[in-house]
Amino acid sequence: MNEAPGNAAALREQVRERGRLLLDAPPWSELRGRLTLLLVEPPDAPWVETAAAGALWVVIEAAEARALPAALREPLQRDGSTHKREETAAAPITVSTFTLEHLAAVLDGVGRRSLEVRWSVRHAQPLHDPLRRLEQLVTTATRLPEEALERMVRPLYLQAYEAVETLAAIANAPARASALITASEAAGALARLACVLESGCHPPASWLLPAAGETELGGRIRSWLDDLVPALGGAPAATRRVVDGCASVAQTTAATLRLRLGNPSWLQSPQAAALRVPR
Repeated sequence: MNEAPGNAAALREQVRERGRLLLDAPPWSELRGRLTLLLVEPPDAPWVETAAAGALWVVIEAAEARALPAALREPLQRDGSTHKREETAAAPITVSTFTLEHLAAVLDGVGRRSLEVRWSVRHAQPLHDPLRRLEQLVTTATRLPEEALERMVRPLYLQAYEAVETLAAIANAPARASALITASEAAGALARLACVLESGCHPPASWLLPAAGETELGGRIRSWLDDLVPALGGAPAATRRVVDGCASVAQTTAATLRLRLGNPSWLQSPQAAALRVPR
């Protein structure tokens, strides 16, 4: 059984040690001069103090995959990545292997998984990088295609708007399952939106709320987000604050977006935009 979430610095050292062992063993020992090894979890961020899991990423060129054992070669050739979770006494460690070409393609996207991978790359630490690939990957992860910001934030805002509106209507007499789903949608969409506005990417779910709290928008709505859990637990005061704060959260979010994007039609009428058929 894994221990409770512990000190992130101690877990990073355990993940580093796992990385050293990985580099010294086949098949990676034969590719040391051509692979990149990154410590991805716990992420390299000042607010990360505790962590429940670790992650290592191995990055190789697609051509190198042909010489690997079938258990690695076949998923890399088919999917571009492979992932193995290892249970340890302290915490699970996931070792992921990517082809460089596949990872670059993911970083070029603007969907949810691409934004998570962008964030992970930008908060990774190089454990072994003789070809200095991480610098190139971070540059790619930081670069956004033209008009990408609006394409990223539009669906997040529409999801957040609908969830906050619904939450305001049901929070006074919540059906617990409905309230829980709606609150989760609102918190997730708002946190992702706050992170994307700040840096053009957002972390995976396990780091989403603390990362959002470090952003401008997240800081402005943090107390409302903090009240969601006790409100769902039945705390009357927190429930009142959530209900009373829904309108303010919606207004604050829209105002923040207008400062960055002007006043696009989907901000003027989010209900209509949510029902618009894509062309």
